[in-house]
Amino acid sequence: PQGPARRGAVGAGTAVLRGLSSEQQEALVALRHRFVRDLARDMQDHVDEVLDVKELVVGGMVAEKQLLINLFKRCGEKELAFLVNSGFGFGLLLGVFQMAAWIFYERAWTLAVGGAVVGYLTNWIALKLIFEPVQPMQLGPFQIQGMFLKRQHEVSAEFADCMTEKLLSSESLWNNILHGSGSARFQQMLHKHTAEFMTGAASIVHGVSPPTGAAEQAWWAALQLRASSRVMELLPQELPLVHDYVDETLQLRSTLKENLRSLSPEEFEGVLHPVFQEDELTLILVGSVLGLAVGYAQAFWDAKSKASLQPPPTTPDASNSTALDGGAEGI
Repeated sequence: PQGPARRGAVGAGTAVLRGLSSEQQEALVALRHRFVRDLARDMQDHVDEVLDVKELVVGGMVAEKQLLINLFKRCGEKELAFLVNSGFGFGLLLGVFQMAAWIFYERAWTLAVGGAVVGYLTNWIALKLIFEPVQPMQLGPFQIQGMFLKRQHEVSAEFADCMTEKLLSSESLWNNILHGSGSARFQQMLHKHTAEFMTGAASIVHGVSPPTGAAEQAWWAALQLRASSRVMELLPQELPLVHDYVDETLQLRSTLKENLRSLSPEEFEGVLHPVFQEDELTLILVGSVLGLAVGYAQAFWDAKSKASLQPPPTTPDASNSTALDGGAEGI
């Protein structure tokens, strides 16, 4: 059976290793370290071939849409709150002009149209204040800049935290390397360094060079392929042991944070603004429609209120009608 045979082979290999001299064992340890080092350097030199960051980020957000929602909420939390809360202030200010127009031109339709205009301008002004002006402007003693851009230092930290918690963690990076578009290239690298390791190990353990005959070469190549395939198969089980080390060594969170903070205002504006831009017109039109509805309701209740204040029409009294009839007959 395959199980006992495999256990027997492992046992025989362990016995051989234990029987090696201390020099041979040290040489094997050095060879193992060189295998890991050379593979890591090869991956670094060809990182674009084994890791597709765009595929990793976009694929992760498509697969888990909550990630994009959380990113949007955390980075634009204050801007979203301003967009909601500013409606009262801007609506009140613009409503004063609408009230003045109503005093001089009292027409019911102006309430509905004015409500639509106020709703439109309220959201439009709020969105403009979030992202404009891009560059700081001095206005007397005040420095004016878009709210989001003024918070570049704070937003950079939030963005880096959100991105590295799941999307750019060691686990996600390795998952893309093993199963993404660059997995075939990684397997080639792994096979190359596994073959070199096996050649070095054979030389240390048995003191022989790789076989030179055609049959022996074919057998040796097949053995190397089996070994590298087995390493590829076992690698996902062993990777959790190095995730913390990889995260600490790569320092992606601090690197991403510092790079974002070093962006120019124009470049940083492109981090979150495109998310707003996609639904910017929708936000403005929703404000306009809600304003139109409120203005129409206001016009309706105004007309109803005026109608209730008018006195009811008077009808002639019955006795007066009789007296008038008698008087007419006397004449």
